[in-house]
Amino acid sequence: MEYILAVILGLFSMPCSHTTSGPPQSKASQADTFLSFRIRQSPKQRAAQQTWICTYSQGKKSEEFELSLNQSEKPGQLLDSSAGEIRPHGSSKCRLMLKALASVLEADHKLWKPKHEASLKFATSSLGDNQSRSADDSFQESPAGDWTIFKCFVGDNDEGEFFLNLDLKSGRAEISLKDPDFANYLMNKFWAVLG
Repeated sequence: MEYILAVILGLFSMPCSHTTSGPPQSKASQADTFLSFRIRQSPKQRAAQQTWICTYSQGKKSEEFELSLNQSEKPGQLLDSSAGEIRPHGSSKCRLMLKALASVLEADHKLWKPKHEASLKFATSSLGDNQSRSADDSFQESPAGDWTIFKCFVGDNDEGEFFLNLDLKSGRAEISLKDPDFANYLMNKFWAVLG
């Protein structure tokens, strides 16, 4: 009996070890929290608007669309509260970008019933400029940076909202989720224009 008890106690005192299949789990990747793309100023500018050609890249493939925001009378200066528009660039379709955006917005493709539209129009409200990115990918005022953050409102009664982050100095932009409840409405709108 003493021998059995000694064996049992010996087993409990041994160090635990375990193996895992694959790499350790981590937080959601950047690709899961926002959609990133490059922007460059369009040679075709509209009156009272600043327009960029946006390029989304995935591997060796890239797709383009246009983004416009209303600007103040001073060229290059964006308004705190304004309006914007997303539209196709030429005949380009953005199916890869839309699939990635669906993941960011946490949308369910079974609920998409888009009808073709020429552009996606939205109102904007600035949440801050000269923002920098912190280690956890949130934005902060100090230290100062080059990001301007907008909240965008889609629909007559603001049926959809998303964040648009712009770094004009480096030519980067991002779209991120405001609220999962808006996901399928927004995907219908994006797909109707760029799909």
